[in-house]
Amino acid sequence: MNPTKTTIKPAIILFFALVLTAATTIAAPAKKMQLTLEADLGELILEMSNQPGDVLLNNALAATNVQRNKSALSYIDLFEKTYREQTKNANLSALFVKKNERGIAINSTNKVVTQYLKKESMLALKIIARIMEERLQEKGIVSPEVSVNSDKGIIKVSIEYIGDSVGIVQYLSATGAFGIYEVYNNEDMIQSLFAMNDSLAQLPEIRKRRLSLPANTTQEMALFIRENPLFSVLYPMMGDSNKVMTGPVSGSLMQSEKATLNQYLGLPTARKFLPTDAQVMYGHPATPLDTILLVYVVKIPESGLGTINNEHIVTAYKEQSQADANEYTAVIKMHAPGTAAWAAMTGKNVGRYIVFTLDDEVYSCPRVVGAITEGMTEISAHLSKQEAEDIANLLKYGKLPLAVHVIK
Repeated sequence: MNPTKTTIKPAIILFFALVLTAATTIAAPAKKMQLTLEADLGELILEMSNQPGDVLLNNALAATNVQRNKSALSYIDLFEKTYREQTKNANLSALFVKKNERGIAINSTNKVVTQYLKKESMLALKIIARIMEERLQEKGIVSPEVSVNSDKGIIKVSIEYIGDSVGIVQYLSATGAFGIYEVYNNEDMIQSLFAMNDSLAQLPEIRKRRLSLPANTTQEMALFIRENPLFSVLYPMMGDSNKVMTGPVSGSLMQSEKATLNQYLGLPTARKFLPTDAQVMYGHPATPLDTILLVYVVKIPESGLGTINNEHIVTAYKEQSQADANEYTAVIKMHAPGTAAWAAMTGKNVGRYIVFTLDDEVYSCPRVVGAITEGMTEISAHLSKQEAEDIANLLKYGKLPLAVHVIK
């Protein structure tokens, strides 16, 4: 027997096995994906209006959204037609004229107004297309095809991609609106939540709704639900012996109850128990399997933007966590005004908590231990490498000017 042959033969077999595996991997075809997304042009119209709360304006937009896919008209023309029909030929200019801005005067015709709105919508859609292309290129997709139909507010994306198709859709359609806000602590809010619960329990429509209970509901549970509509969906942060727990979390709830809580919070009876600057936000689920959400009561500045927001960000990138090699953070670098605002915010809130939000979900809620003056911060939320990279990319290229959603 030739010892050289017996030694080399397994190596040759292993070599060809490795080559075959590599060839199979390399030859795996990328999947062709074609997405059609719809931009919220109604959001653009509201942002441009000097009276975004106007009832007639919002009624016309609601009707336009219902008819937009059935009508041959552009979205803006359909909105103008709908508004004119609903108001018996009222002029749009009063809703859009703004001091020191060119384009629309108080006596402008509807044609002038619609031309101005179309120009702004075309600009917004071009920005959306550019940001989407940049996001895709960060994924290694070299030549994404992104086209825009500004009349209908439609963006079409065609790519070849190997990976999680659901993940790429979420990544592409995320608005990317970032904010760092102050937050009300549980001890600040708990009494208001109890008062809100008692007030909701007195509403006839709430009492009627809570009468419809599953057949296996015990009498004791039925009584609790009827007397505690809020606390039957929101679990307050109370410890042993009904001790109020301290910290930034005001409660928790099942994801399936989120819509019900939002309905309650939208009622004037409930809203009056919240501070005027308060907005309820939910924690981002750590995994897709999480069924419980944390609830925060966030302080919203008059501008509607976080004290630190997308406008303050120079760049962002992922970084491996020093505490756990399997976790990553999204690091944010700010420009000079952002650095000053961040130093002032952290200096003001020493000992308190602040929340980091992305598209109105709370990703992180650190406790401030001292003023931060170097213009850097990070989102530390037990992120995977891919999650941290995606968040960094969303922040690096800026938020979409309008919300978008996939229609096919």
